[in-house]
Amino acid sequence: MEITTFEDENAIMEFSGDFRFLSNFYMNAPFVENGVGFQSVEHYFQACKCAHASEANPILNAKTPGEAKRLGRTVKLRPNWESIKLPIMRNAVLLKFSQNTSIKKRLLETGETTLIEGNNWGDDYWGFCFKKRRGQNYLGKTLMEIRKILRDYNLSFFNM
Repeated sequence: MEITTFEDENAIMEFSGDFRFLSNFYMNAPFVENGVGFQSVEHYFQACKCAHASEANPILNAKTPGEAKRLGRTVKLRPNWESIKLPIMRNAVLLKFSQNTSIKKRLLETGETTLIEGNNWGDDYWGFCFKKRRGQNYLGKTLMEIRKILRDYNLSFFNM
């Protein structure tokens, strides 16, 4: 469902400043999956696009998330990429926040606040593009979903 207006005046509208930790480009929260280390969600996401594992190595070794994104635009995509990209993003966000307690705490502290990945670069799939005045905000929705999972897991763990 596309967003064109905002009902929550307290929404976090951009993942910058105090909320930079919500961004896929945030590099102070590395994580590991199956023994492979990832510098950021962006590194993970772009590496997962690759139809051939050999194309993932330069992405994994990219110095910045921006470089990883640029490299990810040059690879041969997995044939099922469009159908799996959202579950891959969910997994990356879950790994990032479950393995980094300081930002997990900060995510949980956002409570029920609406999270919107506002941008000016035209991304109306993962975020909300201010220029276009629309967006599906799948990254914001994913963060809110993972926040709920982490909160519910913490509560159920302590209620055992």
